[in-house]
Amino acid sequence: MPRAKQDIQTRTALPSEDRSTTARMKTVPPAFICEAITLPAYDELPYIFDLEAGELLEFTLRSDIPVDVLLCDASDYDRWVDSGYDPEIALLVHLEAEDVLAHTLRFTSPFPGEYAVLLMNWTECSADLAIEIPDWLAPALR
Repeated sequence: MPRAKQDIQTRTALPSEDRSTTARMKTVPPAFICEAITLPAYDELPYIFDLEAGELLEFTLRSDIPVDVLLCDASDYDRWVDSGYDPEIALLVHLEAEDVLAHTLRFTSPFPGEYAVLLMNWTECSADLAIEIPDWLAPALR
């Protein structure tokens, strides 16, 4: 799921100024992607992001039962899936949180590439999750 940067601006003329020559720019706050999903028992769900070097990724989840969330390189995730989920195949994990009901993952990409946020449910019950992801990726040093 590649994300594109968006800079949404509106132009508002000041009341005492000539609208044809002077305008003030104001930035509209970024929108969010919000979704509700069900993660089946003993299953995982990847979210793939294409990041530039120095971009910030923020990913928030809430769940009704504890789940694991981790961030790794998408190529490592693909290798793991292609191996049939072989436990001997190692994932280089940048961030990880285990057994969380709510978590916000914040990651600044050290280099450009594809990254995978994995949601994993290793319980016997399906997990109902709420996911929030900014609709644009902010520069890391804002």
